[in-house]
Amino acid sequence: MHSPLLSRQLESFLACARHGSFAQAAAAQYISVSALIEQIERLEFKLKLKLFVRSPRGLTLTPAGRQLQTAAVELTALADKTLRELMAAQLREKTVHFGSSPIVSGTLGLELFNAVHYQIPEVFAAIVPFNNVEREARDILTHLGDSIDIVPGLYDERFLAACGCTALPVRMTQFGLSVPQDLPLAQRPYLSLADLKDFKIAIQPSGTLEVTDNVRAALSQVGLGANIVETGFMSIDAFNRAYHDKTLVLNIREWAGAHPFFRFVPLKPVFTGTFGLIHAVKPRPCVQRFLQAVAAYLKNSKL
Repeated sequence: MHSPLLSRQLESFLACARHGSFAQAAAAQYISVSALIEQIERLEFKLKLKLFVRSPRGLTLTPAGRQLQTAAVELTALADKTLRELMAAQLREKTVHFGSSPIVSGTLGLELFNAVHYQIPEVFAAIVPFNNVEREARDILTHLGDSIDIVPGLYDERFLAACGCTALPVRMTQFGLSVPQDLPLAQRPYLSLADLKDFKIAIQPSGTLEVTDNVRAALSQVGLGANIVETGFMSIDAFNRAYHDKTLVLNIREWAGAHPFFRFVPLKPVFTGTFGLIHAVKPRPCVQRFLQAVAAYLKNSKL
C-alpha cells in the first residue's frame, strides 16, 4: 500500500531490493514492469548513483543501494509511525473519551452517547480504563480533557471545586449500603439506621461530599458514630477489606455491582446525591457538542 508520506520511486526501490526482480516487484506494486524500471532509472538519475546490478539472475544491490535500503527502511517505519500518529490525533479531535473502572462504570456515558449520536454523527466515543485508586482517580479528575474527557460519577459543588472540574447533572441517585452477601442484612428490602447498630460502616472521609457527611451526622445522632470507619477511596481493595471484616459500605445504586460479594440495600431514611457527567471546565469542541446534545435530550426524557 502506497504511503502518502513516501515517494513512489523510493517504494519501488524497496520492492526491487526485497524481491530481487523487476517482474516480481512490479507485480507487488500493481504496476507494469516498464513503469517500474522507469521509476528506478529516474531515482538513479536523480541521485547520480547506480543502485542495482542487473543480470539474467535478477537484481543485486550495489554498496550505495544497500546503504539506501537501510535508510529507506528506517524512513518507511518513521513515515508509517508519523501517519498513524496524525490519524490518531485527527480521530481524537472527534472522539469523546469516557473513563471507566471496576467501580466507576462508563456505561451511563455510552448510553447517553447512543441516545444522542444521531444528532452528532461526526462525533465518536471510546472507553478508557483506569484504576480506581485515589492517586490515579484524582489525577484524572484534575486533568480531565487529557486522556479522559468524562467520568460518570457522584458529585457536589464542594467536590467539583476541589478537583477543578464541573459536571452535567443527569439524575438524583439513592444511597444505600453494600452488604456482604453472607450477612442476613443482605436479604432485607431496605435498612434503617437502627439495623446498623451491630456493624461497622465504611464511609468516605469527612469533607468528601456533603451528602456523605449528612449520613455520618445521622449515624452519630442515633449513637452510631463509633461504628463509622473511614474507607478512604472507593476501590476493589476497599471492598475486599470490608468483606473480610464484615463491614457495610456506604454506596449508591449506580455502583451496586462494584463487587460480586456484596448486595446493595437501600437506606431509610432516604439520602440522595447528584449523579452526572463530570468533565473539564473548558471541554474540547467535540465533548462540548456531546454535552449540549445530552442536555437537550435530558429535558425531554426521564433517566
